[in-house]
Amino acid sequence: MAEDKQRFNIKTFFSGTTFVERYIVKYLDIILYLTLLAFLYMGNRYSCEKKLLDIRQTNENIKEYRFLSMTLAAKMVNNERQSTLIKTLKANGIELYEPDEPLKVIERK
Repeated sequence: MAEDKQRFNIKTFFSGTTFVERYIVKYLDIILYLTLLAFLYMGNRYSCEKKLLDIRQTNENIKEYRFLSMTLAAKMVNNERQSTLIKTLKANGIELYEPDEPLKVIERK
């Protein structure tokens, strides 16, 4: 009885007798289960952080492409103006002229 209630000390721990005693063997399945849960938790956390990083990078790319799209749309609107088209055509040596008279609508009777 006195040997069963022997105090825990460093010497018994490193000699290996601690693991043979009943109370360690009794709770070994719980210790292994908690260790498994700890590893699963760490793996899940790593996976979630990786996904969050991918989401942040994707959101930054979306913002960048949105700004690029808005810039290109503004340039297209500017280039489609009549005055800009005339300047561009004259600079390239293409001779087109604007009609002085408005278009005539032909109606059928």
